[in-house]
Amino acid sequence: MTSISTQKASSSSTPPWKYDVFLTFRGEDTRNSFTDHLYATLKYKGINTFKDEEKLERGKSISSELLKAIEESRFAIVILSRNYASSTWCLDELVKIIGCMKEMKTTVFPIFYDVDPSNVRKQNGTFAQAFAKHEEHFKDNIKKVQTWRTTLREVANLKGWHLQDRSESKVIQNIVGELWHKLSYPSSEDLEDLVGIISKAKKLESCLAIGSNDVRIIGVWGMGGIGVLVDKSLVKMNDTEIWMHDLLQEMGRNIVHQECFEEPGKRSRLWSFEDINNVLTKNTSFERLKSIRLRKSPKLVETLDFTKVPVLEKLVLEDCINLPRVHPSIGVHKKLKVLNLEGCKNLKSLPSKFEMESLEILILSDAQNLRDCQRIWGMQKV
Repeated sequence: MTSISTQKASSSSTPPWKYDVFLTFRGEDTRNSFTDHLYATLKYKGINTFKDEEKLERGKSISSELLKAIEESRFAIVILSRNYASSTWCLDELVKIIGCMKEMKTTVFPIFYDVDPSNVRKQNGTFAQAFAKHEEHFKDNIKKVQTWRTTLREVANLKGWHLQDRSESKVIQNIVGELWHKLSYPSSEDLEDLVGIISKAKKLESCLAIGSNDVRIIGVWGMGGIGVLVDKSLVKMNDTEIWMHDLLQEMGRNIVHQECFEEPGKRSRLWSFEDINNVLTKNTSFERLKSIRLRKSPKLVETLDFTKVPVLEKLVLEDCINLPRVHPSIGVHKKLKVLNLEGCKNLKSLPSKFEMESLEILILSDAQNLRDCQRIWGMQKV
């Protein structure tokens, strides 16, 4: 068997992180559910995440590429599920991850998905069954199996998240929020080589007057090289696209969230799974709602009557694979500009009336079972 070793980083330099997060998981347990939702949310937040099935190039040595990716990741998320220990691949990844945690400052977060942390530590249940098979298969290399056992116990003792009966979407938001905060606000250890930076940062903070209701504008002036800082502008526009920094995006979402904290249906935009699911299944009117965005929700099997959302301009239901149809009222909606049903594999038909006078963008790619689309081709604006 190939031995796995961790190259020790120099204590005088910060490791050159290529990825923000390395995601390790047992595919058969979580690939099409929790892991996909977590990965999509990480990407949406702009957190550069390595997920081996997407990042590795065909024809290259998988093991060496994975080991390198682990070394180049600042954080590692380990999704421990019922069959995690049955995969020698996952266990080898875990040994490497814990090695990097000890020697390269990689931060490791375990997620206990459908397993109890005590079962991982004590290696009961499915973990006991998996190791019984490993000990039989590797009877000439029991030391390797013992290394796997020790590594699992170590990761089970780390601070992480235990789903139990908690909402998956809330746990994912907590995970992404924690990572985003750590990436946005580096620890003092990350700044230890920047001489004098702490005092200058405190002076800048005093100018910001955080907590004040006043608007503050700060101009930054310096010698050569300041243009690089100017290039890091918070908002950029390119043709029809607009890009904004995560901080601005977060601020905007918080403003919308505060529009009506207790009643999401009264907000102008929704992106949280729970809020959207609540709105789509309630038989009430949503006079202010302009945008609904929901991705990869296998639980969505029907939508609301869209006459109750009169000013809706954007409806995105990507990869809602169990949605067979959209309410007929969408076909005559007066304000809708964007309708995205990409990846709705179980979608059978569109409304018989398809007369959306404001519609500009219609996306139906990978809606494999959709039939009879002839009536939409004559729409001039789409």
